[in-house]
Amino acid sequence: ISSRNTQNTTICSQCTPSQEVCLKIQEDEKPKCVNILDKNDPTGCGGLCQINTHFCQILDLKLRIYQCSPLINTLKCPNDTFNCGNRCISEVKRCDGVIHCSNWSDEENCACNLETHFQCGNSTSCLEKSKKCDRKVDCWDKSDEINCGKTSNCLAGEIPCFNGQCIPRDHLCDEKFDCTDKTDEPEACQT
Repeated sequence: ISSRNTQNTTICSQCTPSQEVCLKIQEDEKPKCVNILDKNDPTGCGGLCQINTHFCQILDLKLRIYQCSPLINTLKCPNDTFNCGNRCISEVKRCDGVIHCSNWSDEENCACNLETHFQCGNSTSCLEKSKKCDRKVDCWDKSDEINCGKTSNCLAGEIPCFNGQCIPRDHLCDEKFDCTDKTDEPEACQT
């Protein structure tokens, strides 16, 4: 192990899980523990990378060291496509609940017409209302399948099954049937 990796391990071992992320914000900086702004940020950078100018890059997966890297946007894309920075994708894939860009930019800053659509957690992915409570997980945070079915008296941290039974929220898509009607493991959990 190089002295640089040893130094990174020492710095990052002091981070408080779920409150801090080991992040190298500037190219010439050493990684350091930084307070997370967004605990629901699926990239690993805790909402600390500036959207549209940077993306969250994994420097060391084992040590959980990340870096906000600048987007280099020199690629020219046709009008009916979205520019990921390193490739073009069809515009219909933008904000569809599936990550197509390596920098996750196709699922960020998704504007929604809330009369016809709903938004997944953290203002990501704008999906048709027909995808809400359809027993198929479409949002990265599973928010499209939460609070579905009968009106429930579930406690905080619980979600209702379609039959009204309450289970802990983290039991949704955990590869084990917890609802007696088996609605906590919809087909999309396997993807």
